[in-house]
Amino acid sequence: MPIYEYRCKKCGAVSEFLVYGSQEEALVCTSCGDAGLEKMLSAPNVHTTAASSACQSLGCQTGPQCGSSPCASGGCCPKAF
Repeated sequence: MPIYEYRCKKCGAVSEFLVYGSQEEALVCTSCGDAGLEKMLSAPNVHTTAASSACQSLGCQTGPQCGSSPCASGGCCPKAF
């Protein structure tokens, strides 16, 4: 379900709403109650289940392997960052 941020044209307050289809028309400002809201452009939030590409490309290559997990299992070394 998408969560969108809206800015009130009247008071400038920013609110987040979980919006289902045509419900966008019924939204009102949580601060002043005005219906004049504009959808804001937000940065996407991406989650993956695989190791990040930075982790895969760096790993323990930035220094000697310590021999303990995750280095021993080929995982992401916290020392790499």
